[in-house]
Amino acid sequence: MLRALAAIAALAVVLAGTGDPARGLTPTAFERFEPADAKTGSLPGERLPDFVYWSAGSSERAKPSDLRGRVVFLHFWGAWCPPCRREMPLLADLYARYRDNPEIVFVFVTIGEPLATTQDFVAKGGRALPLFETGSAKGDRKVTLPTGARERAIDHLGVRVYPATIVLDRNGIVTWRHSNERNDWADIAPALDRLIARPR
Repeated sequence: MLRALAAIAALAVVLAGTGDPARGLTPTAFERFEPADAKTGSLPGERLPDFVYWSAGSSERAKPSDLRGRVVFLHFWGAWCPPCRREMPLLADLYARYRDNPEIVFVFVTIGEPLATTQDFVAKGGRALPLFETGSAKGDRKVTLPTGARERAIDHLGVRVYPATIVLDRNGIVTWRHSNERNDWADIAPALDRLIARPR
């Protein structure tokens, strides 16, 4: 019995430190990872696989790997998602704090609806956000790959629950991820500041 309890406790410690997508991490758990050791994946310490996104009416396609050298804050959401809508004012405030900082890039990716729907929701709230899409239609939770193929976000990026956030360091390595609503986005700023302050 004691051995079983010890095993459970050990598992809890492991989950708390590895960024289990269902739990998320506290902002103090941002870590530094060596890019040479990174395999491709969507968990902390792994190099996020590329996908393609674009803004409304633009023929220019972009990928997370295009942003190497800067910290990247990826947020997957949609106006169809009640938790996404509730937390968006706080996320918009966080974005406003870093909007003029060239060392960090915010990418709000619409999933499960056309970009126009998300844009309408944001505009009605009187906010301005860097909004992008991956070709999602209503109910479609796939992302577009650099090859042009489409794959489910759950399979390609490990995004199972919305809203979902993935933070990349300057080398494209996942340093933190969180799924579900947060009401403390302002508290993550010190961790982002530390990540930005790290040398290239």
